[in-house]
Amino acid sequence: MTPTPRSPSPFRTPWVRLALVLVFLASLPFPWSEETYVGCSGQPTKVVVNRGSDLFAHDLSLIAAVAFVLLTPLGVALLVRRARPGLRVLGDAAATVSFALAFCLALFVATFTFGRSRLLAAAMVGLAALAVGALHGLAETTYGVSKLLRARRSPRDLAPKHSPGSPERDG
Repeated sequence: MTPTPRSPSPFRTPWVRLALVLVFLASLPFPWSEETYVGCSGQPTKVVVNRGSDLFAHDLSLIAAVAFVLLTPLGVALLVRRARPGLRVLGDAAATVSFALAFCLALFVATFTFGRSRLLAAAMVGLAALAVGALHGLAETTYGVSKLLRARRSPRDLAPKHSPGSPERDG
């Protein structure tokens, strides 16, 4: 089934982005990483378990950056709902970049430690939600670009070379 120019995107729904952000935020109170510090003799000296909220609450600028990166796709989804197709594609691309940036930032914060670090289940769930958000945004962007390209083709390009009622000319 080929979508018509007015058909909605099979991917377009602002609630998917909201649900993914909420899954990420719901994973923050749980343990995210386990750091093992090793002494000079090579034996583990201390094991520290960090919650996701502890990892992101170290610095106010980090909290502001994460909030901005997570709220951008939600705001874009609401702003471009009824916009022209070109602006929607631009908004979807911004949401894709925002989710990818949030994924990289969360992965960096969870694994950048001085000891050996191991990610726990809550971190995997939170990171998976951000990765799915990035892939969802990529699918929306790809669909929007292909729809724009289809709409820009002129009817002359889509018409058959020889119409059935006219005689064919040989070169």
